[in-house]
Order: sequence, then C-alpha cells, then structure tokens
Amino acid sequence: AGVGRCGQIAGRLLLSSGVKMVVLDHDPDHIETLRKFGMKVFYGDATRMDLLDSAGAAKAEVLINAIDDPQTNLQLSELVKSHFPHLQIIARARDVDHYIRLRQAGVAMPERETFEGALKSGRQALEALGLGRYEARERADLFRHFNTRMVEEMAKGENDPLSRAAAYKRTSAMLSEIITEDREHLSLIQRHGWQGTAEGKHSGEAADEPEVKPSI
Repeated sequence: AGVGRCGQIAGRLLLSSGVKMVVLDHDPDHIETLRKFGMKVFYGDATRMDLLDSAGAAKAEVLINAIDDPQTNLQLSELVKSHFPHLQIIARARDVDHYIRLRQAGVAMPERETFEGALKSGRQALEALGLGRYEARERADLFRHFNTRMVEEMAKGENDPLSRAAAYKRTSAMLSEIITEDREHLSLIQRHGWQGTAEGKHSGEAADEPEVKPSI
C-alpha cells in the first residue's frame, strides 16, 4: 500500500524477484504508470475494508505499508492487525515517534525511512575525516544496535518526554563508553605497530592510521 518514493523501490525489488503482488494507491498518476508495467493495481483508500477484501488481503502473506502520512499509515496497520492477523506487516515509519506508535500497535517490523541512509552518511563522514573503513563500519553498527535498543525501550515505556529522555540518556552513555574503550584499544594496537584493515584483521606492518580530523 502506497507506491511513492519508498514503496516503489520495495515493489520493484519484489517484482524483479518474481513475487506476485497487488498494489493499493490513491494517486491516479501512480496507478496509470504501474498498470503500464502490467501490475495489478487497486485505486482508492487502503484503509477501506472493501478495498482490502477486493485486493485479496485474506489470502496475502505480507503487507508492505509504505503510506507516507503517519496517521493513515498507523490506521492501516491497526486495521490489518485487527481484521487480517495472519498478515506480516512491514511498515514505513516516518520518524521515531511514528516507529514507537507502530510498535505499540503490534507491528513487528517498522522501518525508519531515513535511518539507514543517514547512518551510511555518518559512516562515510568518519572515513573522510580519517577513520579506517573497518572502524567506521564497526561504530556505525554499534550506533544502529544502541539506537534500535533505545527506541524499543521507548516503545515499551510511557508516551511521555521524561521517560523517553531517560532512555536516550541511558543508551547514549552506554554507546559513548563502548566507543571510548574502542578508541583506546585501537590506540594501543597502533602503538605496538599493528594496523586495522578493511577486512577487520590486523597486519604486522607499522601503523599509519591517520588521526581523525576535526569536523566543522
């Protein structure tokens, strides 16, 4: 449901993998384009029960909820959880608040739409500032782990700023501590003539890992 900039990419991947799918969208331009590609498309509001029935929701296995409006997106997820509990829902989350509300609605797989792209940009910035590729990837992976842990903790708590701030402070402190220990470990390795490689191993050559340059 929803074939804008997010739904199109997911849909094309499934289509190229030979997956049979049905598309629901309320944009006439999207509908016309998709029909030219021979796709089965239903025009209308995806939160309508009659449209979901006509599209075959009762027989489907997975719903990709890529609707960009958070409220409509959440409404569809809640409707499907209630009337089609067998469906696995993969839902697009606009931001952390939307992610939390989807989790609280029982959606097991929300996907924050900008998270992975932003994380990759941060990792590339670390590399541009002089950090090795392996170390940059390791820190990005750590950040992903602790950030996901944070929003999951928020989803299980109360919907108030104080509890969310407390979860943020706890996970941020843990992440900072681990990265500090990692930097100290890397410094020790370099002093003894070992250099990290992109593969995550170490060579016996003298370390020439550049210092991380200050960012603006």
